[in-house]
Amino acid sequence: MKIGIVGAGGLGSIFGGGLVGAGHDVWFVDVDPLLVDVLHSNGLTIVHEGEDRVYPVNATTESPTVGVCDLVIVLVKAYHTQSAASLARPLVGPDTVIASLQNGLGSCDVLAEMFPPEQIVQGVTYHGATVIAKGIVLHNSIAATYVGPYTGSDLAGAELLASAWRSAGWETYVTPDAGQQVWNKIVLNSGNAVAALTRLPSKAMVEQDDVFSLLNGLIRESAAVAHTLGYTSIDPDAAITTMVKVLTQNPDGRASMLQDVLAGRRTEVEVLNGAIARVGAEHGVSTPINSALYSLIVGFEHHSALEGNKSRDRVPTRAGA
Repeated sequence: MKIGIVGAGGLGSIFGGGLVGAGHDVWFVDVDPLLVDVLHSNGLTIVHEGEDRVYPVNATTESPTVGVCDLVIVLVKAYHTQSAASLARPLVGPDTVIASLQNGLGSCDVLAEMFPPEQIVQGVTYHGATVIAKGIVLHNSIAATYVGPYTGSDLAGAELLASAWRSAGWETYVTPDAGQQVWNKIVLNSGNAVAALTRLPSKAMVEQDDVFSLLNGLIRESAAVAHTLGYTSIDPDAAITTMVKVLTQNPDGRASMLQDVLAGRRTEVEVLNGAIARVGAEHGVSTPINSALYSLIVGFEHHSALEGNKSRDRVPTRAGA
């Protein structure tokens, strides 16, 4: 297949590299010209279990040069979805499948404003990735991916995406109710805000009793909101067990929101804890933990922005002045 990947960050890179290795014609489209230059010059390096694999890749900032693709995968931060959709437009034809494997709630709604909803596939993935440097990405963990139609009951688009994933050797499931899987992950990822605020690595979040107690209450609160939407099969006890397993398997790992905080980047708290709080308010479910975490992260981001502005406005003085 000819596959366009919009966003050559952590997940975009590990998936693009694997799909290149499986023999697909993969094109990265990214807004960062320096990253595109590195990919052209050095290829894409994926590090997994101590082994470096280098893939020659196609990369561009100019999406019209790519042409129409069979499959377009959007893998940018949720708050960049609108601009990513504009960037993807030249890649999309009447038969193109557009897939989002982004975190949180609402990215497919944004894509559906620009593309026919029946062409959109939504899903979640539990692969882990960390950017080491431009063009070098650590594939932390390989896990399952779940995909299904954004609207309607036609599974053809999801099957196309799943066939690409399986060709790369990745465990993939097609489901008619991908919304359930999206909320499964939202419930689990609601704990990312705790990691971002405490700055604790994965295993330490389980070992610290007070922190684990907070995570326990947070998961139960988030699951209660999912239940109001009809996703009653989300079991908070099972979610907590899964969370503990994930956190202890990668003891020194750092949640994506913590990585964003440490790098001074904007987080995705808006589509995670913020979305849970909004949906809860709409359905009469109290969400004090999610609301507090959301407010604290937004406050932190505002403080970081203010500090950044002060730094830019500061006039340098002469040495010794």
